[in-house]
Amino acid sequence: PHCVLKHQPLRVLLDAKGIVPTQGPLFDCQLAPTLIMTSLQCPKNRLFEWQKAGAEVVILPPSPTGVDLQEAWQLLGERSILQVMVEGGATLQTALLQTALVNRLLVYIGPLLLGTSGYSFYQKTITTLQEAQRLVLQEVQRLGSSVRLDYDVLSS
Repeated sequence: PHCVLKHQPLRVLLDAKGIVPTQGPLFDCQLAPTLIMTSLQCPKNRLFEWQKAGAEVVILPPSPTGVDLQEAWQLLGERSILQVMVEGGATLQTALLQTALVNRLLVYIGPLLLGTSGYSFYQKTITTLQEAQRLVLQEVQRLGSSVRLDYDVLSS
């Protein structure tokens, strides 16, 4: 059985440069509302396309990795959003961990070894063990041939 939510969660897209096109379920307002956080680096025509597709668009200050994550989390907090599930690449994940905006980390590991052609999860260069991000394992769950690791993230 599928879980049916009374209110669908707000989908939030962080796209400082306006890369994401308006095609696809992200812009289906029947599924859930979408908030896009972007910067002044985003082309005006992309802003218009997003708004025409039904998304709410907010312009935030830029950062070296995209939009200012502190500002993004502040905005979400002002909207009484207390939990955020992030799906992103290594750049976003690393930035979130380095700005201490993450207190829980769920890691899914599948039965594939991709080697050097795989995607990096965390891009910080570590030269000593003292620089490593500390995690505390809370739970391990088997999902078929995959596994989910649930960690608390310790403050640096």
